Amino acid sequence: MNFDTFSENSDMMNETTLMISDILSTVMLELEEPEDREKEDREKEDREKEDREKEDQKEEEEKENEFIQKSQQRHETEDNDVYDFVKETI
Repeated sequence: MNFDTFSENSDMMNETTLMISDILSTVMLELEEPEDREKEDREKEDREKEDREKEDQKEEEEKENEFIQKSQQRHETEDNDVYDFVKETI
């Protein structure tokens, strides 16, 4: 057996292995109890919901931080204006 033949056979074996793996996965899914699939679906939905909630919370925190920064900048500007006014009047 030469290397080319071995390589071709190896590629075919890899493809065959992948096909068998896919078939077995499909069969296993079909053999699962409906309750198991429903449980997995609920768990997946719960994880997705938690992820969305975390993302929403993060966005809310970012908005709050942005508001605080803008408020601080506005107050600094007002303080500077008052300082300038008092300085000019004195």
